[in-house]
Amino acid sequence: MAFNFTSLQTPIITADSVNKNTVGRGIGFLLPFGKQTGGIFPISRTTDEQMKVNLINFIKTRKGERLYHPQYGLSLYEFLFEQITDQDTVSANVKKSILADFSFWLPFVNVTSLDVTFPEPNSIGVTMTVVFTASRANFTIAIFIDNSPNANVEIT
Repeated sequence: MAFNFTSLQTPIITADSVNKNTVGRGIGFLLPFGKQTGGIFPISRTTDEQMKVNLINFIKTRKGERLYHPQYGLSLYEFLFEQITDQDTVSANVKKSILADFSFWLPFVNVTSLDVTFPEPNSIGVTMTVVFTASRANFTIAIFIDNSPNANVEIT
């Protein structure tokens, strides 16, 4: 039985010249979810755009939170209320944990720089630069966690 590859060579995304809306298949969903013209959810059109969403999901997921994948996510919250007697030791442990989690769950992302700070009591700030190996795109990620339920993550 043969497979017809000509159907895969059709353009995936077309542009509406009047409204400047893109119509067609996307790669994934963008965050936050919301209503969009021409569809229910906003859709990512490039792998770099989807990579940012995947990074945000990974960083904001606590270990043990994801069903059937209890080891998925970052371990930052484990260090949040740890007694900090030596900031260098705790900072080294946080870096080792982040690098291990990224290398296991996101092997296609290289962490090029990583800086851990403790700006306030019971808070952790992480600034890192990553390179997406498929497109060689650089992203700078700023993470701030404290005792609030959600981590603040900014990717530029």
